[in-house]
Amino acid sequence: MVYSLPQSETLATSRGLVGSLWLLWVAFVVYGSLVPLEFRAMPWEQALAQFSRIPMLQLGISNRADWVANLVLYVPVGFFTALLLAESSTRPGLLSLLVALFFGLVLAVVVEFAQLYFPARTVPQNDFLAEGLGTALGVILAMLGAGWLPTLQTVLKGNWRRVAGALVPAGALAILAFSLFPFDLLISSSEFATKAASPMWG
Repeated sequence: MVYSLPQSETLATSRGLVGSLWLLWVAFVVYGSLVPLEFRAMPWEQALAQFSRIPMLQLGISNRADWVANLVLYVPVGFFTALLLAESSTRPGLLSLLVALFFGLVLAVVVEFAQLYFPARTVPQNDFLAEGLGTALGVILAMLGAGWLPTLQTVLKGNWRRVAGALVPAGALAILAFSLFPFDLLISSSEFATKAASPMWG
């Protein structure tokens, strides 16, 4: 006999899982954006004036990799926020998507402003673009694939041993991907030549 939870209980369980993932990821975004946590006090007026003059940088290879990292970092922000605000477990409504996008943008502004108090971090306008695009991509993914969460919960309940076995090759792929990090965006022959001549390509 197969027992299935009522839809309301399934939605509550899904929302609890998403809420935990959302909280952990937002905390990770804030922490990762402020390390090495070397705080230096600054007058509020000076911070506002400095924030109003942040530059748009011409991205080189290393800056480009950081730009992509910022984009990827905010994809789960948009994704989990949209799912958390969704009224059903299948697809977030338009209001949920818009609020999720707005939250991601506000989070980006707050985090980038806070970085002014941590001089080891840089605050270019490019970061806002990357974080906004990442949030928008996460919102789009939530709109297209929100129905996977209840399915994933069902699979984990009945087939957790098989899922655990599948994590072994997935972990190997993750290690391989990490060994290739950062994923530099090379856009010219000279950049490819420089990368090939360096010890950082593989």
